[in-house]
Amino acid sequence: MRREDNRPRRADSSDVAVRAGVSRSTVSKVLNGRETDRIPPDTRQRVLQAARELNYVRNNRAHALVTGRTQRIGVALNHPDGFRRQGDYHRAVLEGVFAGAVECNHNLLFHAAHHPDWRALYTDIVGGSADGVLLVGSHPDDELAPALIESGFPAVFLSHTPLARDSEERLRCHVVDCDNVEAGRLVAAHLIQLGHRHIAFAIEMSSPRITDWQHDRIHGIREFLDRSGSQCRLDILFAQGATETVRQALRLRPTALILTNDGISQEVLNGLQAQHIRVPQDMSVINFNSTENCRRATVPLTSVWQPLHEIGLCAMQRVVSILSGEIIEPEVTRFPVRLDVRQSTGPSPRLP
Repeated sequence: MRREDNRPRRADSSDVAVRAGVSRSTVSKVLNGRETDRIPPDTRQRVLQAARELNYVRNNRAHALVTGRTQRIGVALNHPDGFRRQGDYHRAVLEGVFAGAVECNHNLLFHAAHHPDWRALYTDIVGGSADGVLLVGSHPDDELAPALIESGFPAVFLSHTPLARDSEERLRCHVVDCDNVEAGRLVAAHLIQLGHRHIAFAIEMSSPRITDWQHDRIHGIREFLDRSGSQCRLDILFAQGATETVRQALRLRPTALILTNDGISQEVLNGLQAQHIRVPQDMSVINFNSTENCRRATVPLTSVWQPLHEIGLCAMQRVVSILSGEIIEPEVTRFPVRLDVRQSTGPSPRLP
């Protein structure tokens, strides 16, 4: 026998209409803020008062059926462990996303899965769980991003521009990022000024393809070296993890080592110290993101700062503007960067 549900029935818009003595369409307009300038102030007040007295709460499922909108924005981190192993980078970006959600009056829906089951996530996103989606971070073999772009679903990409499946071509889409070319220039200028003439750039590789932002940083470094006319050797290291990065750096012995981000920086510092390499006396180390990890490292790290909070906030504002029809054509926004100089960089031990 089915147990009776003794919970009181929740008031709906028809109850509010009866209590206020108006039509359901008037209730809908008042409670959803539509065409309120056409509704007399006393009528509006009666509706609001009736809603308060009845403890009326809008049925979001019914609202979504009528409007086609959930008032939710999906957030997917481009790594299967993105939420579980949240670092300073993700924390700062998500704080900006949260601030934007409050400002834009939207809820957030976090997608906890990506690789390897990107198709299930794609179906969930475009199937109506959210009105738009923010994709944070990059993965060179990403299949989800091209599929979303091809579908036309409202999507904004944070800190990367997706690549085509079968080429290095960057896809036309909405992107919010920093100026990675300028970031590379700043790093090169700083090291050349300190007298370094042998620099290594270490890239963590999880795929045969490098990401767009890695490419841009290398381009910025090379551009500055070419422009400055300095006789500087630049080695690109492809490594998986801190141990492999240290091993290759010891083999090449550059006077300065550039790390892709702050994720493995402390491990690299520990590895160099274990091999009796002093930072910066024997080898300068520099990285990107300039998060709290950089400031608290055993040797505080010189790092390129980017406005992560502003990137998250701008991305949230962008997807809402897309949904409202204010923005139609794909736009790329790049924020300026700066170099935070700390104790991990110093004069080259082999000054010319």
